[in-house]
Amino acid sequence: MPSDLAILFLSDALAAFTAMHPAVSLELDLSARRVDLLGENVDLAVRIGTPPDDALLAARRVGVFPIGLYAAPSYLAERGDPGSPELLIRLARAGAEIASVPNLVAAPSVKRGDLRRVLPGWCLPPHTVWALFPGRRLMPGKVRAFLDMLVTALPGGAETLTPPLPPAGR
Repeated sequence: MPSDLAILFLSDALAAFTAMHPAVSLELDLSARRVDLLGENVDLAVRIGTPPDDALLAARRVGVFPIGLYAAPSYLAERGDPGSPELLIRLARAGAEIASVPNLVAAPSVKRGDLRRVLPGWCLPPHTVWALFPGRRLMPGKVRAFLDMLVTALPGGAETLTPPLPPAGR
């Protein structure tokens, strides 16, 4: 599970889960390492992006993070608001400081006035968060409960409970 995801969005949900299910032992690996679910006997992995095309694994979408473009008000005061994303490519190449980040991650900085949304009518493709689990066996109740917690705790997770996998190459 990516550490930023766990820290920013799951801290309270993980604490509530362990309190609600004291007999379940959680072992979280918050590294960027790709875990071999079958080879390492892992019940569930959380990944951002396109899930692997692997017939031995099942995937369930547990969250969606829309991505926006944000800049400091001082940057915008000095350089002005960009007029199109094509300009952003040139600015980025020149070392400009406009960041593409999930809207929920930027929200506290926007609320404080440290960042401002740029080109609000334009956005990058959202980051989709997937739970991957071995598909060849029945899902244990503790894993089902954890999966349900993820769907409830992450933004956009409850919209579609059993989506099809995206086509390869997306």
